[in-house]
Amino acid sequence: EVLEKYGADILRLWVAMSDYREDVRLSQDILNRVIDTYRKLRNTLRFLLGNLSDFDLSRHSVPVDKLEDIDLTTLKTLNVFAAEAEKHYNAYEFHLVSIKICDVFCVNVLSGYYLHVLKDVLYCDQPHSARRRSAQTVFLYIANFLARLLSPLLSFTAEETWQTLREQNLLDTNCFNVDSVFLNDFPKPLPVSQEAGFAMDDLLRLKNDLHQEIEKERSKKTINGPNDSHVTIHHHKDSFLAEISEQKAADLMGVSKITLLPDEKTGPFWVKAVQKAPGTKCPRCWIWRELTPDNLCPRCSEAENALKTVPK
Repeated sequence: EVLEKYGADILRLWVAMSDYREDVRLSQDILNRVIDTYRKLRNTLRFLLGNLSDFDLSRHSVPVDKLEDIDLTTLKTLNVFAAEAEKHYNAYEFHLVSIKICDVFCVNVLSGYYLHVLKDVLYCDQPHSARRRSAQTVFLYIANFLARLLSPLLSFTAEETWQTLREQNLLDTNCFNVDSVFLNDFPKPLPVSQEAGFAMDDLLRLKNDLHQEIEKERSKKTINGPNDSHVTIHHHKDSFLAEISEQKAADLMGVSKITLLPDEKTGPFWVKAVQKAPGTKCPRCWIWRELTPDNLCPRCSEAENALKTVPK
C-alpha cells in the first residue's frame, strides 16, 4: 500500500530513519513525517540543480581557494557531514545517516541558512559575477556529494539526481562514471582548510537569534521581513564579526543593513535591536538601499546594464 501510494523511496526512507535496535514502528503520522523529510530533501536537490542550468563545468568552475567565505564555510560543513555519514554507514547506523544528512545538513544548514541567503546572489547579481559562480560551484559539489551519499538509502532519487547532472554535462568524465551513481565511490573530503571561511555553528546561531528578533518586529508591523531590516549587533573582539565589514555581515545574514558595535560585556555576539532600514526598496532585489537615477540600487543597476550588453 505504501509503495502504491507514496513510492519506493518513501518506504526506503522510513526504513532508513527507523532505529532497528528498538521496536520498529509504522503509522500514518510516522509516514507523514517521513514524507515531509523526503519532500524537503527533494526540494533541496531541485533547487541546487535548477540553479546550475547556466553553469558550464569547464568555464565557470571556481578553484576552492578562490571561493567566497560563505561557500568555503559550507564546503567545510559538507566535508564533516560526508565523513560522519560514511562512519555511520560502516557501523550500520542508517538512522543516523538519514538524520545527519537529511534533517541536519539539508534542512537546517542548506534550506534554513545557506540556500536562503544565497538566493539574493543567485537571482540579483550579474550572471557571471564572481559571487554567483562561486555559489554555483559549491552547489555542484553539494549535489554530487548528496547523490553518492544517499544512493544506498534513496536509490531512485540518487540516480535521478546523477542522471540530471549527466544531462547538464556537470560530471567530469575523468573523475566519475557517468553511467550510474552506483558505479562511483563515496565522496572524499574536499581540500578546504579548517581555517577557511567561518564556523557554520556561529552563522547558524546568529541567523537564529536574528530571525527571532525580526519576527518580533514583524509581529508589531515595524518591518515586513529581513529585506527591510536594519540590525544592530554587539559583539566581542574575538567574534568573527570583529573581522568583517558591516556590509559583509549583512550579506551573510540576508538583511539590508547591519551595524556592528564592539562590546566586551556580552558573549560572542548579541542582537541588540531591529528597525526599519534606511533608503528605498529596490524593485529588483527588494533590499532597501539608496537608489540610482534609474530607480535601482547600484548593484541591480550594474547588473541590468551588464545584461543589455550580453549578445542574444
